[in-house]
Amino acid sequence: MDSLQTEVDSFSTSRIKSFLANERTLIKWLQLSVTISGLGLTILNFGPQIRSMFIVSALVEIGAFVIILSSYISFIDKARRISRDERGSFYIQVLPICVIVFFVLTAMVIAGLAAS
Repeated sequence: MDSLQTEVDSFSTSRIKSFLANERTLIKWLQLSVTISGLGLTILNFGPQIRSMFIVSALVEIGAFVIILSSYISFIDKARRISRDERGSFYIQVLPICVIVFFVLTAMVIAGLAAS
């Protein structure tokens, strides 16, 4: 009887740890999107007052919103998989790659605008 209770406790503990890790990941993505949004507002308020900087700022804000949306969708998907007790990798490579590409493209646009 004790071994069965120990097995149940071990299962519950690992499931709780998985849920908490999933929540921490969501919070980190949200922190990143808030930082990116702050960058967009900084570009808008302290950059040169030209129309192209408004467009860059809008693109940065849209990128931050996309990160929020995709991280939330990923969070919900992982939570469902954890609740169904599915095994396997929970790592999704699409979001980090999109963020890197987004940063590179934004830096190129800002550098191009600063050079002109």
